[in-house]
Amino acid sequence: KLRTALLNSLSHDLRTPLTGIRGAAETLGTAWDRLAPETRADLLASIKEDAARMTRFLANIMDLTRLESGQVAPRLQPVQAIDAIDAAIARVPDAGHVLVNVPPDLPAMQADPALLEQVLANVLDNAVRYAPLGSDVRIRGAAGGGQVSLEISDEGIGIPADDLPHVFDSFYRARRGDRTAPGTGLGLAIARGMMEAMGGSIQAVSPRPDAARDGSPGTIVVLRLSATSKA
Repeated sequence: KLRTALLNSLSHDLRTPLTGIRGAAETLGTAWDRLAPETRADLLASIKEDAARMTRFLANIMDLTRLESGQVAPRLQPVQAIDAIDAAIARVPDAGHVLVNVPPDLPAMQADPALLEQVLANVLDNAVRYAPLGSDVRIRGAAGGGQVSLEISDEGIGIPADDLPHVFDSFYRARRGDRTAPGTGLGLAIARGMMEAMGGSIQAVSPRPDAARDGSPGTIVVLRLSATSKA
């Protein structure tokens, strides 16, 4: 099943950007002198965007392969949540509406810095993708029971109850409203694998318990890792 899903995903998630790159490159190659500078800039930007999309997809495939084969060996150490959050936000396009609420005395998390940053980037990318334009994505930190938790919440249309148990499965794309979610269906699966490799957990809750009754249901993704006494 995993192999079939991978082949189906490859046929779509590589073919689409490759088609865009080929079309833009052919247009530039055959009509460069006749194109306005703005048009050339747009075509070059689309090539760059599609190439970046392919790079992200292949990186996800590599991450999934490493997780499935047990090659991920976390180097656990005390990590300040705010440092990992700032690094993840810097990696996510359109993350300008991320509001961070992390208490200054929040204990450090026992984590691998690179893996935690990747987990947060994957979850944030997912949240930003489904948050309505101009709405906020929030990250809240808390501690209790020997653990540190990070809650990433959005104001999107939520996840249907039937899809909720499967959102961390490889290649699973939940339906959002009347359409299937975009992307490869790997980001959250990789996040779960990395959290488990660090001895932590990840959970999705939708609708948000604090969502207004007359508003969008939204989603909260909760990351939990052991707390450390020192940073």
